[in-house]
Amino acid sequence: MELIGNMVEDRYKVTQADIKDIKEHLVMTNGSTPATVHQEEVEDDAKKGENDTL
Repeated sequence: MELIGNMVEDRYKVTQADIKDIKEHLVMTNGSTPATVHQEEVEDDAKKGENDTL
């Protein structure tokens, strides 16, 4: 389980580095970066379960 945790952590760090590189490239090419988008938590219908009452 620790190995999986390490793999996930390493992938997270690589992804964050990739995002940083892309933002730096965008600043160099057009002078600005896109705004940071924060996603809202949307309630998952599958987690609610089905309503058996009619």
